[in-house]
Amino acid sequence: MNGFRDIWLKYKALIARHRLRPVRRLRSAGPNDIVAVIHAHNEALRLPDLLRHYRALGVDRFILIDDHSRDDIVALAANEPDIEILAATGRYSASEDGLTWAMAAIGLNGFDRWYLVIDPDELLVYHGCETHDLHRLASQMDRWRIPALPCLAVDMYGEDGILDTVYRRGERLVDCCPLFDADYGIDRATSHRFIVYHGGPLDRLAVAARTAFRPVLARTPFMRWSRNMVYRGRHELSPAICNLATLRGCLLRFRLMADLPDRAFGVVIREPNGPRWSEHRLLLDAIEADPKLSLAHEASLRFTSSHELTTHGLMPSISWRG
Repeated sequence: MNGFRDIWLKYKALIARHRLRPVRRLRSAGPNDIVAVIHAHNEALRLPDLLRHYRALGVDRFILIDDHSRDDIVALAANEPDIEILAATGRYSASEDGLTWAMAAIGLNGFDRWYLVIDPDELLVYHGCETHDLHRLASQMDRWRIPALPCLAVDMYGEDGILDTVYRRGERLVDCCPLFDADYGIDRATSHRFIVYHGGPLDRLAVAARTAFRPVLARTPFMRWSRNMVYRGRHELSPAICNLATLRGCLLRFRLMADLPDRAFGVVIREPNGPRWSEHRLLLDAIEADPKLSLAHEASLRFTSSHELTTHGLMPSISWRG
């Protein structure tokens, strides 16, 4: 069954290639270039810090897929020398979370190179990322024959209430939302296709709301993309070996701030049957019940480097020798 599903998803991505309109093209990527693919809908606010973070990690070029944005993200990106801009034509649909568009962009850009597939509110970190960039990581993974880097999605939050946590363009996201939970764990008996995590601030909200919903926190954003790869959803890259490597990182997610209601409401309206509906509905209900809702608590930790995440067991250390 999964084989037929993968064929269908690859076919959808192939069709989507013809629905990506070039707005700004760059030279062809080199064989050793690391390319970040970003699907965006009204995400100009976070773009400058996103670019700063990933340039520091060694990303050589970006592919921005603009999905009917109404803000100035395209104008902002057009002034950057390393961003190729593609416009997704047709009706905006968040239900696919941009993954079909991302796979289409990868198909246009070429296989058998390292890609980073991320949302505009996500910053990738891994052990030693402050001194070892993505090129070094990719070299290590090639040497160890690891095709992809699975990650835990870590929701970051501020010291004040969510609606009082105001982020301004150009600031460091981690300065606005420096806190995280360290109680994430792995349920090893649940799935053989991806890592099932539990814990974090959304899990706390779900428990308080007495709902059966639990957020899916597994992501696989960094991989040497081959023709047999396909995203089955936000948390699952096929083949399954891509999601189960012992080498792992974290995706720091910056969405629990003052613009959350507008962003979450948009998702709830656009995709009532989509994979993110329950998560965003939970957040909206929690804020409606308590407009002063703060996620900071006595067990909150402050992020300063990848060392904290490794120390608290959220991701393993990496041997950088050799």
